[in-house]
Amino acid sequence: MKTKSTASVELPIWKTVSLGTALKTALYFIAALDEMACRLEWWGEDLLGYMPISNTPRSMPLVLVTGKSLGLSGKAFGLSHDLVTLEGVYRKAAEVGLEPCPAEVGPQLRLSYHDQPVGETIYVGMEPIQGSNEYPAIFVVSRASRSKDMSPLDSMCVESRVSDAGTAENSQVTLDGTYGMEGRVWRRDALWVFAKSQT
Repeated sequence: MKTKSTASVELPIWKTVSLGTALKTALYFIAALDEMACRLEWWGEDLLGYMPISNTPRSMPLVLVTGKSLGLSGKAFGLSHDLVTLEGVYRKAAEVGLEPCPAEVGPQLRLSYHDQPVGETIYVGMEPIQGSNEYPAIFVVSRASRSKDMSPLDSMCVESRVSDAGTAENSQVTLDGTYGMEGRVWRRDALWVFAKSQT
């Protein structure tokens, strides 16, 4: 899913996460997520066991975008929703100088993003990895009400942001995964995080 940048647009850095930390195995990540009371969904935990983990400490600047902010238009497949494809989002991100994140960004972002607003879901723009179910998948970082189903999947298999469903006191941060195959569709306002090119 790698594409070549054809344009250079100055986009603001949203957050910076650290890679290559003391968390060197999936078990260390699981323990750290448990300590912060993160709800680790099955798919998120499964992906932890398959993601590459950096041995070299480095900082990774991240940019937050949507299909809409990248200039994508949807209304595909004859549905009423304004939709964009996975490959469309990745292609447009590359055109403005963004790159797929290392998979490790998913759990590291979850560990550092303590003040995530209730109802927000962020999809990690990364090269999809195959876990035990053999489907290409990406990480999902979200915060939802404890009273709601926290899975970001919906019955139409169309990804979007979880609607605001409560207060911070009645919510829980979550790390999950979702399908990352080409042809998958997302709503145009779904939030994505990509790495800012450092070249």
